[in-house]
Amino acid sequence: MTFQLTSDEAGDIVALVREELRDMSYEIAATDNSRYRAHLAERRQALLDVVNRLSKPVAPSEGGAPAGEGWTVHISFREDDSHARADAWLSAGGLSLHSWGVSRRNPSDPDVPAVGEQLAVARALSDLSHQLLHAAAHGVESFEGHPVHVEA
Repeated sequence: MTFQLTSDEAGDIVALVREELRDMSYEIAATDNSRYRAHLAERRQALLDVVNRLSKPVAPSEGGAPAGEGWTVHISFREDDSHARADAWLSAGGLSLHSWGVSRRNPSDPDVPAVGEQLAVARALSDLSHQLLHAAAHGVESFEGHPVHVEA
């Protein structure tokens, strides 16, 4: 069976599944029954697989935003038990940039996916800002005819 979801619908499903995953983390930690814990861990992995499939990075449409209509940044997530990855695309006129950032949860840290997502996004946006600085410097160099240094 095949069906298509809008980005908003996929986002809603991902949000619901992530909420369930957070609840399951507490339930897994609270149970002393090893068979039940293994069952919950399998269910948790199946739900993570759904989140990863729905969050698979897909590049936004080619061509970027028309001049004068603003810039668009698209961010997508993928995560598993201990890692989060954010992919970020910037489209502005004829400029199109892609970057990514990752975070890793220390096994001794609590399972709080939002923190990992925030770190991954911060790293992706940091890289995106550096790419944008380099693009700006290249633009200035093309007009000036010599290498320039652009301050952050």
